[in-house]
Amino acid sequence: MNREEKLKTMILKRFGTVKEFSRAVGLPYTTIRSILERGIFNAKLENVIKICKGLGISSEELIDQKDFVMEGSSAFYSDYTHSKSTSLFDDLNDLSEIDKVELPDLILGRYAGTEDIIFSRMSERSMDKLIPLNSLIGIKPVELADLNNEDIVVYRHQTERSIKHVYKIENKLILKPASHDPKFIDSVFDMTDTELNILGKIVLYIVEK
Repeated sequence: MNREEKLKTMILKRFGTVKEFSRAVGLPYTTIRSILERGIFNAKLENVIKICKGLGISSEELIDQKDFVMEGSSAFYSDYTHSKSTSLFDDLNDLSEIDKVELPDLILGRYAGTEDIIFSRMSERSMDKLIPLNSLIGIKPVELADLNNEDIVVYRHQTERSIKHVYKIENKLILKPASHDPKFIDSVFDMTDTELNILGKIVLYIVEK
């Protein structure tokens, strides 16, 4: 299986169709189809970067075929997709009962085998331009210092609980939604705010039909 075939397999497993993936990453369907047919090395770098970002892999991993995980291998991860809780925020606070789900390494990419990733469902529309409601999401614990601009985080602050893009600007932390619903707005906190709890970073999401 060559790079383009592996790339298409990852797209289909995570998003169902190439058209759905093109919508999620903001690239025309014809552009992605051309890359899959003509080859990665004939594509514009900025388009390759967008594709990699949408799949949660680095451009180096995509270009260097040796870095792809072995096809057919898999691992088990903590699974909250069948939880009776009303939201994933309750799941992240209750570790008493954890199911396990087996997922192919091809889907997890560079995070394959990472033991502290948990899976749940997207329970709100704060990021529905990118992650539709009820999509499967993989959440990994992360330190504030390790976050990069545009990472998607699950956070809690007093009574506010949400999932948004994060941006670090000077001594402020800006949480910005990507939603069709105008009720979701930016939240701004001081970096030193002890009441802000970053519960995890979304490292993977799978749009299910």
